[in-house]
Amino acid sequence: MVNHNKTLEGLHMTDQNDQSENNPSISGRVERIIPTSGEDVVQPLSADRIAAYLKAKELMFNRDDDGDVFINFDGNGFVLLATGEKREILVVRGAWQVTAPIEMRDRLVDLCNDWNRDKLWPKTYVTVDDAGAVRVRTELNIDMEYGASDLQLKQSLDCGIATSMSFFESLDKKFPDTRFAQ
Repeated sequence: MVNHNKTLEGLHMTDQNDQSENNPSISGRVERIIPTSGEDVVQPLSADRIAAYLKAKELMFNRDDDGDVFINFDGNGFVLLATGEKREILVVRGAWQVTAPIEMRDRLVDLCNDWNRDKLWPKTYVTVDDAGAVRVRTELNIDMEYGASDLQLKQSLDCGIATSMSFFESLDKKFPDTRFAQ
């Protein structure tokens, strides 16, 4: 008789197909309780769900032809979208309201690196356009391939926006005039 019990670094795992005396803990089928209504129901991610959440909060926003959501908080721009092959990835991208000269790039990169080292989210980075203008960006990507409840979607959006705003506020404190001398 084959023993289907396995141990992986102290974690006891049991083959659930083993109904033998080697596995007395399995006593028939295990059933999960899955909610069928309310905020706990898991649904596919969509740009419409993102927009519905913002609308319920009575926030002003715009949408493009793809349904992507554009919104501002204290002058900082955000795009909220469902992307990926099946539009299963929630993306919260933010842009600091300040455009900096190219001479500030290295200092801003250092501040982004410090944040990325010390914080879990959002990812922060610097972009430079063709004219040499420097922008600071934030980004939070969450795979929702198996869907998300309304509560999970709200928490993810709030987390992406609030942590981005915390980063932007830290930049505002480091550069209180919010404009760089040119």
